[in-house]
Amino acid sequence: MPGGWHLRACFCRRLATCTQLSLRWPEPAPVAMIRKAVTGDINALLDLETVAFQTDRLSRRSYRRWLRHPGCVFLVAEREGALAGYVLV
Repeated sequence: MPGGWHLRACFCRRLATCTQLSLRWPEPAPVAMIRKAVTGDINALLDLETVAFQTDRLSRRSYRRWLRHPGCVFLVAEREGALAGYVLV
């Protein structure tokens, strides 16, 4: 149950009733930092592209072109020192 309480129940096989019931608040999701994409992100972007898409992947050349394009918005989400995603408009 994202964003709410997690319920964990343990049952004893010999008994038909619950022997332990515990509630815990979920761990917060790691925060991602959003920033403008830079040339140094290209290798990580290519890795993300490989994982996310089976076909129609952007190439290194395409990323370079988009990074130079004055009219586009190209942002990356960085979490724990690694790229977690990107937005390209």
